[in-house]
Amino acid sequence: MAMPKAQEVANSHDGFLMILPEVGKLLRWCFRHEGLDQREELVQDALCKCWAMYARAWERGKKLPAHGLAWYAWLSTKSGRRFCWESKRSVQNWTSIDALDLDELLACDLKGRWPVADQVAFRIDWAEFVGRCNAKERQAIALLAMGHKRSEVADLLGVSPAWMTQHMNRVYRDWQECA
Repeated sequence: MAMPKAQEVANSHDGFLMILPEVGKLLRWCFRHEGLDQREELVQDALCKCWAMYARAWERGKKLPAHGLAWYAWLSTKSGRRFCWESKRSVQNWTSIDALDLDELLACDLKGRWPVADQVAFRIDWAEFVGRCNAKERQAIALLAMGHKRSEVADLLGVSPAWMTQHMNRVYRDWQECA
C-alpha cells in the first residue's frame, strides 16, 4: 500500500499515520518467529525507530516508503539495538553513583555478541583505566554511562561545560591509549 500521490499530507505525523498500518503489518511478519510477548515488544521498538527515521527524512524533504522503513527498523532491532534501552531509564533514577557497576553497564548491551575473551579483556582494561581517573572524572564517566548529556553532567557536578569537554576529551584520549 503506497502513499497516495494525489493526497498531500499536511505534516509528518499525518504522513506516518498513513503508512503505519502497513509498517506494523510488515514488522509483525518480520518478527513472526518470536514468542508472542517478545514479538510485540520488538514490533513496538521497531515502530519507534520507523517514526524516528520518518521524521528525520521528512525534515529533509524526503518521503520514505513503508517497506524501506520496516526493513531498516527490523534489521536494527534484530541486531539488538533498542530505541529506548530500558536499563538506561532505570539507571537514570539511581541516586548513588557509588552503587553503579560501570563494567556491567557498559558491557551489558554487548553480551552475547562479544567473545568471552574480549569481555574479560574489556573488564580488566576498564578497571585499570578507571582506577587512573580522579574522583570527579569517575563521577562524570558514570553519569555519561547512565545516559546523561554532557551539559547535564556539568550541572550535576557543578563544573563548567568547558571543563566537561576538556576533561572528557582527555579521558577519551587516555582510553584510546589504554585500549
